[in-house]
Amino acid sequence: MKKWICSLLITCLFGTGTAVASPIDVKPQTTMPILESEAAVLLDARSGDVLYEKNGEKSMFPASITKIVTSALAIEQGKLSDVVTVSKNARNIGGTRVYLAVGEQKPLEELVYAAMLNSGNDAATAIAEHMDGSSGAFSKRMNAFAKAAGATHTNFVNPSGLPDPQHVTTALDMARIMRVAMQNPTFRVIASTQERKWDGAEWKSSLINHSRPFLQSYPGAIGAKNGFTQQAGFTFVAAAERNGQELIAVLLKAPTRNQITKEAEQLLTYGFTNFRTVQVARASQRFVHKGETLVARRDVYTSIPAKDEYTVDTDEEKRLLVRSTSGTQHLYADTLDAQSENSMDTSSSQSLINGSISRKSATAVGVILLAVAGGIMIYRRRVNQREVE
Repeated sequence: MKKWICSLLITCLFGTGTAVASPIDVKPQTTMPILESEAAVLLDARSGDVLYEKNGEKSMFPASITKIVTSALAIEQGKLSDVVTVSKNARNIGGTRVYLAVGEQKPLEELVYAAMLNSGNDAATAIAEHMDGSSGAFSKRMNAFAKAAGATHTNFVNPSGLPDPQHVTTALDMARIMRVAMQNPTFRVIASTQERKWDGAEWKSSLINHSRPFLQSYPGAIGAKNGFTQQAGFTFVAAAERNGQELIAVLLKAPTRNQITKEAEQLLTYGFTNFRTVQVARASQRFVHKGETLVARRDVYTSIPAKDEYTVDTDEEKRLLVRSTSGTQHLYADTLDAQSENSMDTSSSQSLINGSISRKSATAVGVILLAVAGGIMIYRRRVNQREVE
């Protein structure tokens, strides 16, 4: 009984503390990488925090990473089982193609694979025309998607990424777009597919993912899309996950394909080596600010240096405040709502320290558990006395 009570107290106050060994063996990247790409961003997909930035908000040409948006829209707002009839315009589009024929019919899902893996401009155009009648009309849908994802410096005018002075984005915007796209399970499957059979009217082959070298070689790789035009140079968006931490790297205008793949791997490894993602609030969790109970609207995650400890509190404006021991601070507005006094339950209010409840809350819980344990011991003595009698 005593061992059980001690175990219960430790578990309630400090959690299980279970450590899971990583199966991934990769050389750490402790120093910030020096990149040849003109612009780059490393984003924590769970928290949305930027871990590295080089010209992150500089207006650039995206090339075929545009097809991330086209494909995400087809998956989320289209019907993948729809049969798409290829137009003459889609058939004759320039650049990389999967050789669709005029009048050829393909399921929308197959066209998404063709756009993501083989970067078919004809497939992307066929998707746009099927969904909105024309590439121009579809571009409005693309821009609405980008804006909703938090991409504030992006303007798309076509579904493929073919050069146009008005077709621009930034590394930061593309990271935010990829973050939203990767929240869809179907998109994740397609973005990580390395090869798929293609049975077309004019071309029978296999769709080989142009990002296959990254998907094959980088530990934890879960999705990627590359691009290239003379104006844009080489562009690349890559996602990887290790031990529940998911990172997104975006690189724009690199000199070669091999270089941009290498730099994406360096950037991701730098993130996994030097940062960790922690949950700092749970949906409906309560926090007390000067006697007022505040309730978290949603789960909240943050990124902190890998070796840091952290505390969670509220600031004077009732925002969630996360501090780490190296001095990093994160403020989250529009996260906490005031709770009415009638439904207030301060027993579940807590401020977090390294994922555990704070000292005051821990003391309160400890007192309650000790009282329970005391009751159990008194009951046990009475039972023993009866047995003796």
